[in-house]
Amino acid sequence: MRTAKELVSAYLNKSQPRELTREQSKKLGDFDTEMIARQNSFLGWFYLKFKSMLQESSLLAGIAKLFSTNSHYIERTVFDAYSSDMAEFDRLSNYYGNQYRGSFVLIYLMGALAVFVALTPMGFSFVHHFTEEVAEEYAIACVWIELVLIMSILVIHKVGATPSHGGSHPFSSSLLARIGFPLNRRWHERWIDYRILAERFRYMEILYPVGIDPLKQGRHINTDSGDWTWIYFAAKLESTSMNLSADFSAYKKRLHEIMIGQEKYHHHNAHRSEHIHHRLHTFATWLFYGTLLACAGHFVLHSHILTLVSGFFPALAAAMHGIIASGEFGKNAQISERMASEIKLQLARLDATDDIEAVKGVAVDFHNLVINEALSWKAMFTDKNVPLA
Repeated sequence: MRTAKELVSAYLNKSQPRELTREQSKKLGDFDTEMIARQNSFLGWFYLKFKSMLQESSLLAGIAKLFSTNSHYIERTVFDAYSSDMAEFDRLSNYYGNQYRGSFVLIYLMGALAVFVALTPMGFSFVHHFTEEVAEEYAIACVWIELVLIMSILVIHKVGATPSHGGSHPFSSSLLARIGFPLNRRWHERWIDYRILAERFRYMEILYPVGIDPLKQGRHINTDSGDWTWIYFAAKLESTSMNLSADFSAYKKRLHEIMIGQEKYHHHNAHRSEHIHHRLHTFATWLFYGTLLACAGHFVLHSHILTLVSGFFPALAAAMHGIIASGEFGKNAQISERMASEIKLQLARLDATDDIEAVKGVAVDFHNLVINEALSWKAMFTDKNVPLA
């Protein structure tokens, strides 16, 4: 079985002879070495729990969901020539997406926690409640905890970051790199690249059974753009023969099922993302008012706890806003709301016709819609990276 790099090289030599660029070669090589059985790590688990708590219609329902077992939906295709490709890229995208999103949630929260730990000796007045020796020991313990938190943030950043402009990370030649410690894993970049490929192969199910070639019709991107995902997709299609469906009614029914599924997904996703955005924003707002009260309280009551609160609450509020900005939950809700409305219009077109050419037109337009949505993710997250808070 040929590797991804070999497949693409053969395609380029056949279609328009040229060599892979260094960046394309590296990314294809990275894909070739991906672990087939890769599962979620702690960061992925942490993000899924964080999201499940905040996305439900009621916060109590979200808290209850924290203790439930995550179930994974396995999509069953009917016209499944590319189902294995879709499943592989979907799995990789979910893994790296959860890695990236779990990293920024944990980093921002650890940054706020580091501020809390740094203020703890003063806020709880160790010197007034313990002997001088014990207070000093506790203060040193807090320093060590803060150091561990800051170092943990640094390690997560170094491991998951994407080097700017494809360059090398300043730590990539360090001792850690030389002994095999994985740095610059490009979590957010891999998430988006693999998501685009997963969506391209997912919707081949509505194209190839009726002879629609996305290399010539639909959302076409010229291979000269340098996007390795498009080149790999084109090479894969060139190496696979299409099997036309003779059962038009079965095809139309399946197309309708896929469109309905996507409409429902975006409808629910809009609400879930809006819940997350609203709750994080509300929490940050209340932390601001809490800080205001703590500062005003100093005029009537001098308390070290008020000093702790007035220092920690702004840090935690900043963490909430950092999560909002990195997660783009508000934009995601808007995009899903628009997608649900547009898919409804396409469904109305599909239900109104039995003409095969008209149905093909709906399939192409729906395909363009969902692929454009996937590509918009790349544009929306192109400046994102694992933060160093």
